[in-house]
Amino acid sequence: KPEATTMDKFHCDWEDKGGNAGKCWECWKCEPCCGEPCNPKDGIICFLCFAFCGLCSGSKLYAHSLDQDCGVVNHFIYGCFCGICMQTCLRANLRTIASVGEPGPTPFDFLMVCFCGACSGCQHLRSVPMEAWNWWSPFQFNPMVDPLIFVRQS
Repeated sequence: KPEATTMDKFHCDWEDKGGNAGKCWECWKCEPCCGEPCNPKDGIICFLCFAFCGLCSGSKLYAHSLDQDCGVVNHFIYGCFCGICMQTCLRANLRTIASVGEPGPTPFDFLMVCFCGACSGCQHLRSVPMEAWNWWSPFQFNPMVDPLIFVRQS
């Protein structure tokens, strides 16, 4: 097996594994985050959720990546105080779900989140259904969810 190139290590292309996720730079592809098929109503919901309540939506998405209900301590506070760490773990978890690359966080996940955050975020949203990040429907308040974990077990 040939050694992976640097670009392969960044896992920019989920085309063959991540469902609709595709390549990280394909930000014009808006399904399923803006509805299936893409439509103005779901697009506006997506925009408003991330523009004005990004921490809530990101926390819900992170909880989804761990197969947990969203909890204030587990997900929201983690995002408040160490957002870059949460986004790195989120990328690793979603890659693990999609069977892209090796399980667990890598330095390349961190670099993608730091320097290609918008494109990486779009890729994350395309890899999951709208219910994975839609925190307000149905809304439930969970102070803490057991167990307290950060990275998905493969």
